[in-house]
Amino acid sequence: MIRRKTELCLLCQSNQADKTKSHIIPKFMTKSMFQDGKTQKAYTMSNHNMHKPIPIAQDTPKQDYILCSKCETYFGVLETYFANQIHRTIRDIRFSHLYMMTEISTEYSIIKHTNANLYVMFLLIYSIIWRCHISDHNLFKNFSLPENEVLRLKNQLLVYKSVKQSDLLEQLKTIDDSFDFFPYLILTPKIHKSRSKNFLFANPTNYNPVSISAAEYLIYMFSQPITDSDILQICNSKVQPPTLVLVNESNWDNMRTKLVQELASTAKAHLDRNNQTYYGIKNQILQ
Repeated sequence: MIRRKTELCLLCQSNQADKTKSHIIPKFMTKSMFQDGKTQKAYTMSNHNMHKPIPIAQDTPKQDYILCSKCETYFGVLETYFANQIHRTIRDIRFSHLYMMTEISTEYSIIKHTNANLYVMFLLIYSIIWRCHISDHNLFKNFSLPENEVLRLKNQLLVYKSVKQSDLLEQLKTIDDSFDFFPYLILTPKIHKSRSKNFLFANPTNYNPVSISAAEYLIYMFSQPITDSDILQICNSKVQPPTLVLVNESNWDNMRTKLVQELASTAKAHLDRNNQTYYGIKNQILQ
């Protein structure tokens, strides 16, 4: 459905949705997909184009008129905080003093950021999941949460809406027990070599947790209490600093391959139901 500038912002429902080209997934998370090679390009995949050669994109999904200027700025505040506190420091030895690292095995490590505000991190994850849900871009059309959970995410985002980072952090100083926690998990590779092989995928088949592959980040959000002690150890909750799981390169490649295979299988099943020919995307994506 094409939205117009005269419609209301989907978040605040009070101001006109005057912003164009709003990224559904923060640009800093996906920028690395376009940085290998001489040309800036990536492949666009959905259930709607698996019977055709995969179209090439030069940017990640954006939409017009889903947010007003203030809500767009608010999401920008959340994204800038994560980019500065985590994204630009996580693999830089100069900032190692900000992290506590625990080796789980040769395959995984846990890092906890001792200075980052955990509530800002929760709000950023909520904003990404919410945007994927409300988007009608082909990539996200089948990604959906129960409406009661979408409302919880939306309401929590609105409580702390701020257009300045300083105002947001000041609000979060007086936070109380009413904060609505959806536990989440973020995985990212220890070393980034083949960045252009990463991809963007909002998994339409997973629920509790929902999952989103955002290039060099794999995000899971849980809607129910977690009882598995192993997951609790690496999951973000209200009882510990912001936590990420670092994955070694071979395991990251295996996880990425598994997700592509899942996407390919889902697409093939969709095409079979519609008597269309599967184009065979797996080799094209993983080459």
